[in-house]
Amino acid sequence: MWLKEIVKASATPPTIIYPLFLTPLAIFSLEPSNSLKLIEVILFSASFQSAVNLWNHVNDIEEDSLAGREWIIVRDENVRKVSALLAAGLYLASGLMVYFWQVWNIGIVFFFSALIATWLYSDRLILGRFIRRLKEHYVTEILTYLIAIPSYVLTVWSMLSTDLSKGAAISLIFLFLMLSATLLKDLKDISADRKAGLLTLGVVFHYKTLLKSSYLFIFLYYTSIAFFAFSGFFPQISSISIVPAIVLIYSTWNMERRGWDVNEDSVKFLKLMVYSTLLSLVLFAFVNITFA
Repeated sequence: MWLKEIVKASATPPTIIYPLFLTPLAIFSLEPSNSLKLIEVILFSASFQSAVNLWNHVNDIEEDSLAGREWIIVRDENVRKVSALLAAGLYLASGLMVYFWQVWNIGIVFFFSALIATWLYSDRLILGRFIRRLKEHYVTEILTYLIAIPSYVLTVWSMLSTDLSKGAAISLIFLFLMLSATLLKDLKDISADRKAGLLTLGVVFHYKTLLKSSYLFIFLYYTSIAFFAFSGFFPQISSISIVPAIVLIYSTWNMERRGWDVNEDSVKFLKLMVYSTLLSLVLFAFVNITFA
């Protein structure tokens, strides 16, 4: 029973990295060499994101308790210890995957950048006993995202190609996309973060500012895809993935009309933005694998 709960925690919150796997699939679509490489980047993404999630939960006992998340990692200290060891093992396994499967030797450097950033972001048990965790202040929170997201993307890319310019382009696209998702996630954590005395983005900035910024990053996501598709970095057919931007414009218009309040009436437009963006990623991967 407890093993099932740990597996569930490793996939919480669900992201486009894991368990949806849209990120590794989209990255692979730009260099679709063979199905084995796809399996490799999916295995790496599952292992790495599971480690990130478990390490975060193990160190977030206070915040999870305040938020009412009474899962077994919060309740049982022994399970917490097992989860911490498993997180360390998954980080190690991820590093070994990169070392043996990279086609660009600098990939291991990107991996360690992502590892250090995500470890220090959550760590309360080791260095976190002496220094403030990166997630406890919005400045270091943002800095973590700016390091960890491109580093993860470039790690995956290093397992597929040595083309730095294309790798930088895809990492920028996912930086915009994941920053948007992170801002939305912070909206759900405001109450628990405030009770825990954290100065996170959700606590420091008004929720409407975070919401508008999240939408802005999605617009930048679509704009960057269009730019890279028509400037030769990506196949031009990649531009099909910007069609769902029509839904984004519709969602933005309706949120603006409602003053960016989040309530039962407006939440459906917020969901439209999220689902249309997921559709965009699916289209990006599909057309590049099938037609490019």
